[in-house]
Order: sequence, then structure tokens, then C-alpha cells
Amino acid sequence: MKYADGYDDEYDEGRQNFELPSNNSDFCLVAGLNVSLKIESDWTIIEWSERAEDIFNLRAQDVIGRDLRQVLPSASNSFYETVGDGLRSVGYWCNSAALINTEATVNQIIWQFVTTFDAQTQRKQICVSAMPQSQWLGTDRRMASLEAVNDIFDQLFFNHPDGVLFLDRNGNIVTANDAMAKFTGYLTEELSSLSLESLIASTSLRTIKNGLNGVWNGTPFTAEIVLLSNAGRLLDGALSVIPNYADNRINGAHVIIKDISDQKEDQRRILFLATHDVLTGLPNRRLLHTRMQHALENARRVHGKVGVLFMDLNRFKVINDSLGHDRGDELLCAVARRLSEAVREVDTVSRLGGDEFVVVLGIVDSADAIIHVAHTLAALVSQPVTVGSDTLQISTSIGAALFPDDGINANELLKNADLAMYEAKKSGAPFIRLYDPLMNAKAIARLSSENDLREAISAGELVIHYQPRLNLATDQIVALEALVRWAHPRRGLIHPAGFIGLAEETGLILELGEWVLNTAVGQMAAWQRAGMQSISISVNMSPLQIHAPDMVEMVARAIERSNFDARFLELEITENSLIGDIERSIMTLSRLRQLGVALSIDDFGTGYSSLSYLKRLPVSTLKIDKSFVRDVCEDSDDAAIVSATIAMAHKMDIDVVAEGVTTFDQLRFLEARGCDEIQGYLLCRPLPAEEIEIFCKTSQLRGVKYSWVH
Repeated sequence: MKYADGYDDEYDEGRQNFELPSNNSDFCLVAGLNVSLKIESDWTIIEWSERAEDIFNLRAQDVIGRDLRQVLPSASNSFYETVGDGLRSVGYWCNSAALINTEATVNQIIWQFVTTFDAQTQRKQICVSAMPQSQWLGTDRRMASLEAVNDIFDQLFFNHPDGVLFLDRNGNIVTANDAMAKFTGYLTEELSSLSLESLIASTSLRTIKNGLNGVWNGTPFTAEIVLLSNAGRLLDGALSVIPNYADNRINGAHVIIKDISDQKEDQRRILFLATHDVLTGLPNRRLLHTRMQHALENARRVHGKVGVLFMDLNRFKVINDSLGHDRGDELLCAVARRLSEAVREVDTVSRLGGDEFVVVLGIVDSADAIIHVAHTLAALVSQPVTVGSDTLQISTSIGAALFPDDGINANELLKNADLAMYEAKKSGAPFIRLYDPLMNAKAIARLSSENDLREAISAGELVIHYQPRLNLATDQIVALEALVRWAHPRRGLIHPAGFIGLAEETGLILELGEWVLNTAVGQMAAWQRAGMQSISISVNMSPLQIHAPDMVEMVARAIERSNFDARFLELEITENSLIGDIERSIMTLSRLRQLGVALSIDDFGTGYSSLSYLKRLPVSTLKIDKSFVRDVCEDSDDAAIVSATIAMAHKMDIDVVAEGVTTFDQLRFLEARGCDEIQGYLLCRPLPAEEIEIFCKTSQLRGVKYSWVH
């Protein structure tokens, strides 16, 4: 028999590999075409069915083991070459060709060659399906359908943007498209020798096995899986597997795998950002609570203990403000690295925000073990850190709490460790404190005081007392300092030391300070309208007020509200309030001077500002702190400091006020050194507004009388 020329080779163009079942004699791609024979890749016939005997009129025993090309020689030398090219490139060839039998009768045969993989022999085989076209009912319609089906299949399979495979019943890949090859990094022909499971990461193997079991029973399945590329890289894919039917039997499966690596990476990034600190990469508060829950559950199972360390960097704000936030961020990252490298894998280091870190220690033996770790971490943090061109050194305050002694859940442990840290920080030096139940009582009392103070501002419980300043050269009272007091309904009159610190910690100092300024300026304006000789009113400014963005505007509003002459308003600032962004502080003070307001440095000598900045500050007065004045007559060091301060200030054309003067000996010492003014109990204690009026009218000191009216 020979084949006439004229087979259609349009199917040979643009084909690519696809997946087909192996070791299944009933498999065919085109419905109605059953496998008639099987050949090896070298064209050797290995199976010859009864159907083949009927079609070709040749018995199996006469052809098995022979070369198909010799058994059915082609009249065209290119026929088998064309079929071979198709099998090598895409593993498939399908078309019609004319068969010339021994009687010279031409029969048109529909042919299909499909490459499969035999799992038992581990070799490729070719299934050949054949059918006389005369048996193909409705030849024109069927042929058109065949061509249309093949064309649609080709376009869908080979041009699909996602990876597409065809599996046999053993899960082996029969063919794959270019998108799958590109996704996995394999060549297309390499994929056809692999199983699907060989492309799957171990974490997804169980999912694949369970899913394929369902597919072979007729149930499609979808899943998100992790694959392995040819280079061993992990890939994320969205998998869909659909069983393929032929003659009502499942003979394989279509597989579509969409590359979702970018989407998964975005999801992982979003999850990371939701559970980690953006700056340091450490777990944030949300993940910390999850880790703590796991640690506590594990400790309960083994009857163990868990340690929680709450860490706060001391004076970090000074570094952040003075060197800039970039340098501060670098320092935080360095601290985070040191802490992370120092703990065990079972421990957790977290950044809650700002300069606060939490370390959760897994199973620990005792409170002593926690304290030992705390000392180790404190020592690591205190080591110098090189940030840019600067070498920085910082310390930390640490509070420790122990499960189950100091709390049975994450919130209690964090709260109590925070309380212990607060107590450590109040000590004024780097320190480590273990939680004590008394701390909770203090915290409750502090919270109560905070609520009381908040209500006091609105309820009118705050009052101002005034303390006069005496000019030693003129024997005249030249200023009154406004000092706030809290008239507590249960605790009586509370001095500033009892609530100003709390107001600064809670931010209430901004509201409180503005109230003091408005009240003091309004009172002095009222006195001046009543005929009081023009003297200055001095008001203390908190560091938070100095750095508030609307500081200058607030002062301007107070002056305008009372129609007050700004020359008689003096604002007292401490040296510590200037620490941080000194340039910004100087700019704020300069704007205040432009309003006409006078400025003075309060508690001079107790802060940390550099004298190099003093000459740049637009201040007119220095107030020497009472701690130096108290022993000025007995302590030579205090005497030297006071004398030098007065001399230095006068050289800079700055007046000097000595605070806390209580004796005539102190007065004579100060007068002899040329001190300009004094303030203290020797002259007068702070008095309410109505009493200071009486004092100014009637008091007499060293024969000095103050004239209330002009």
C-alpha cells in the first residue's frame, strides 16, 4: 500500500507540545478516532489492533516489529518526514491522506499521531489512530469540524498566557505550552519528560496528590500552590485541573497554572507591613501580641515562666532633635540589630514605636534570669554607635515582668513591664526595675491625678500666686513672677512640683500654660488700669510650649486680648527647654522679641546648654538658681559660681536675678557682687492677687517703700 500525495500540511505549522495520557490504548484527541496501532519513536510497530487489520488488510503477526514506513510506504518522500517533524516539535500530528491499496483503489484515511509516555517502560510511544473517511459520517462537516477543533485547540493551548499542561493518568506531563516553559525555566521538550509532582514544592505536594485523586474520579479542583523552577526558585501559582474525557472515560487532565508570584509577593509585603515595624523590620505591636500568646500557651503546657522586658531609650529625643530624624532612625536600627542578635530564636524583639522596644523571653527559670538578660541587653545598647560621622552613646531604662507571677495574659504583662520601666526611668539614671504590685497602685493614683488635673483646668481650680522681685540699686519692686497653684478640693493647695511634671508628661501643660499666661497678663493689665506703677509680669514657659508650633501666636493673642503693653511681659525659659533643635529655639525666641516681649533664662546653672549659645540668645536676664544661692555664704564653690555668673552676665549686658534669697547675709553677698535683683522669702513669699496688692502698698524692707500709685 502506498499513500498518494496531497495530504494537508497546514496542521504542521505553529504547533507546540501539549499534555496527553500515556499507556492508554483508548486515548485519542479527536472524538471518534480510536487508537489503531502503536509505534516506538523509531517507527517500529509494537501494537496492531483488529481495527488496523480491517483498515489495512494486514495481520498483526505480519507487521509487529517492523518499521511502519516499510509496512505502509508513502508515495511521497516528505510524508513521514512531515509527520516526524510534527511529533518532534509538538508531539502531535493530525491530517488526512490517501491510501492506495493493492487493488489500486484510493481510500482517504484520517490520521492522528500522538506522542505518549509509558510509565512502565519509561519510554516514549506514539499512538496512531486511523479511520477511513468513508466511515466518517458527514465527511465535509466532520472534516471541517476536525480542522476547526484543531485550530481552536492550537490557539487556546499554545497562545494561552498562562502555563498549560496535559497529564496522562499517571500524572506525567505529555505536553506543555511555551508559557509554562517560560514560567518554570524548563525547555518545552524537557517538561514532556517530567511528572507534575516533580514541579511542585514539598509544601504543596499533599494538595496536588489529593486534588488529582479527585480529578481521576471526575472532580475538577483548583488551588494555590508553590512550584519549583528549573533553578530551584520557589514560584507561586494558581492551579486549575480539569479531567479530559474520551468515549466517556477519563484518559487525562488539562492543567492551567497562572503565575501569581507578583500578587503573592505583594500580599506577603502587605502582611509584613501589617505585622512589622517599617523602620527596623521588627515585629510590631500586633505581631508581638500573637507571639506572646504562643509563648504563654507553651509556658502553660510545661509549667514554665515567660519574661517580658519593656525598654525605653534615655534622652533619645535630644539626639533625634539635635542631629535630625535620619540619624535618630539609624540609631534605632542599630539598637534593633543588637537586640535581635543577642536573643534566642524562641525570643521576640519588638518595636512598639518611638524609642520603645519589648523583648519577650521564652521559657526562663526565674526573675533573676530575666534581670541577668536585662543587664546584658542594657550593656549592649550602651555601647557606642557610629552614625554617619558621629559616634553616639545611649542608655536605656528597662522594666521587667514575669509570667505568671506578674500577669497571666499579654496585656497585663506589657502593662506591668511598662510600669516597671517608668519607675526605672524616674530614678534619673539608667536602671532596671522588676515589677512590684505597689507600682500598679502608684499608676492608678497617677491616672486619678491626671483626670483630676484635666478637670481642674476647666473647673477653675487653678490659681496664680505672685512673688515680687526687688531691684537692689533702686530699692524698687520691678516685677512679679506668676506661679500657678492647684486648689484641690480634697488635697488642698498643691504647689507646682506636685503637678507640673504630670502636666508635661500628659501634654496638659499646653492648655495649662496658656491659661496661666492669659490670666497673669489679664491681671497685670487690670492692675495697671487701676493705677499700679508699670512693672513687669514674669511667666514661666514649659519646654513643650517653647517647641509648640503656635507658641508665638499664643503669646500675641494673650497680649492683644488684654490690650497689654508687651514691654512689661517677661517669659522665663529654662536651659533644658533649649536642648534639641537650638536653631529653631533661637528663631522662636527672636520672633517673641520682635513682639516686644522680654526673655530670661530661669534656673541658670542647672541645665545642659552650652555657653556658646548664650551669646546668641535674645535674653535680657539670667536667674541664678536657688541651689547656688542657698549656701553662697558657706560654700566657696557656690560663691565662685555665683560671682562668675554675675560678672559674665554683666560683660554680656545681661541683668542677673538671684532666686531663693532668704537671709540678709545672702543679700549683702549678692549686693557686693553687683547682683541686679533678688527674689525670695526674704522679700516675700508667693501671694494670691489680692494679698500681693496689700503687700505692694504696705510692706517695708530695709526702709524701702513701694509706691502703689504714680
